[in-house]
Amino acid sequence: MHNVENMFYVDADGRHAPWHKMGLRVEEAPTSEEALKLAGLDWEVKQTPSFIEVDGNKVPTGDIVNYRDTDNFILGTVSERYKPVQNKEAFAFTDSLIGEEVRYDTAGSLAHGRVVWLLAKMPNMNIMGDEFEPYLLFANSHDGSSAVRVTMTDIRVVCQNTLNLALRRAPRTFSFFHKGDIQSKLEEAKRTLQHAEAYNEEFKKEAQNLYKKKFTREQVQKMMNDLFPIQGDDISQVQVNHMEIMRSNFIKMLEADDLQNFKGTGWQIINAASDYAYHARPVRLSKNYEESLMKNAIIGNKFLDKAYELVLSA
Repeated sequence: MHNVENMFYVDADGRHAPWHKMGLRVEEAPTSEEALKLAGLDWEVKQTPSFIEVDGNKVPTGDIVNYRDTDNFILGTVSERYKPVQNKEAFAFTDSLIGEEVRYDTAGSLAHGRVVWLLAKMPNMNIMGDEFEPYLLFANSHDGSSAVRVTMTDIRVVCQNTLNLALRRAPRTFSFFHKGDIQSKLEEAKRTLQHAEAYNEEFKKEAQNLYKKKFTREQVQKMMNDLFPIQGDDISQVQVNHMEIMRSNFIKMLEADDLQNFKGTGWQIINAASDYAYHARPVRLSKNYEESLMKNAIIGNKFLDKAYELVLSA
């Protein structure tokens, strides 16, 4: 059972469908107006006071119920200070940030509309002979479970690896809560993310720095011991077997043909870690696997973060 309610994705050649071909496939990237409809996001969040019944009388709780205007589906209960950011506002924000010619790669909703996202493509960049596609990811919850997040993410074209590096000198994410003057916060996000080029420049520099960091086979083995620990008195044979499978999968990704130009470097390890984090099928597949991949793109992947810290500290 998947928690992706609606989505579309751009896939011109039929080979790059996300989440195992879930959603509506389109061959050409749409404009914001088209994307809103294709993603099934052409609805608004309405609000009404929350009540409880006491002795046959309705008593206000002080909270607000958010619901979808097309089918009255209840998205969540929030505080009176919560101000919804409508789906249309999210697309308008991205249009104004990147430009009216922005095109959307994918957009959709999770958990029956409680969480929505849109992914907008920015101009390509080249890093050490590899082509990268930078994207801007806007994610929003309508149930009060999380803040609005606007995130930069970079995808290596040759293998579709998502390299969400948490650079120390250039944060890739801006977030704010649904309180106060939402429009002013959107304007602040816009001003902040106009420095997206700065992030991409730092990303290029970091890739070059990681390429300069050399690792011996023994160092890589030690790093794998940290990433896939097999230790402890209470570890079962089943757990040992699972960890060995995970190690084997990671080694295959290290040895991928497209990474041999970077062999023995931190850049090779980070790309293999990204490949593993976003493409390796887990030993045990959870029912929310696809949703988790989407959330990892928004907030970052813990495995990739750990690998990155290990490479930096070596």
